[in-house]
Amino acid sequence: MNKIFLKIKDIEINNNNSYNNNLFITFDVDWAIDIVVEYVLELLGSYNVESTFFITHCSKLMSSMQRSEDIECGIHPNFNPLLIGDNRYGNNFTKVLEFYYNQVQSPVSIRSHSVTFNGQFPKLFDSFGLRYNCNSFVPFNSEIILKPWKISNQKIVNVPHYFADDAILSMNKNIREFKRIIPKIIHRKGLKVFDFHPIHIFLNSENMDRYIKSKPYLQNAIKLTKNINTKTYGIKDLLIDVIEEGLKYLSI
Repeated sequence: MNKIFLKIKDIEINNNNSYNNNLFITFDVDWAIDIVVEYVLELLGSYNVESTFFITHCSKLMSSMQRSEDIECGIHPNFNPLLIGDNRYGNNFTKVLEFYYNQVQSPVSIRSHSVTFNGQFPKLFDSFGLRYNCNSFVPFNSEIILKPWKISNQKIVNVPHYFADDAILSMNKNIREFKRIIPKIIHRKGLKVFDFHPIHIFLNSENMDRYIKSKPYLQNAIKLTKNINTKTYGIKDLLIDVIEEGLKYLSI
């Protein structure tokens, strides 16, 4: 197992060496069906990459992932319905968090759907034994050198990410344009956390239109497979380039 790629729970806030020369590949599962997630796992396995998945639901595959030493399973609660009066996951923040917490055995990391966060959450997260809050997005093009941090009276370590595949897709640019900057963003100083979505890896999304057109079929493996991008550079290709550049970084 190469050790350039680590899991979020490996970060030690007082030890720069636990993150400064490493890459953290994370995934927001977003209710992806097993065949989609399995596709991502096979890709990661072919490179012996450790990773963190933020889980949204239970399935046979999700259960097996929690037994893997190479995968950290955090949680990915969706607070958004509650914010508009929809109680499908619970009628308050605690109930919603409890619903998702019960999907994973003793999770320590969390990233909310839509990175939803407010000032009440650190205390709430702490009450569930969560230790890593991954709800901050600071884009790599800000040129800000990132590091984990925590407020002095809180136990929660805040772990920002600087890359999000959906943010890239929302720019409506040719994804291949980002290929040339991969070395720059990998070889920079500081914390380097990538946020991907299994569905974009599976579809090899080159723009948001491909995902939007696939939304009616997200639970239908056959129809999803028919909508995979095989003609142009997409998010799956970008992930592979990130991994391969990271492995070069290991040898420097």
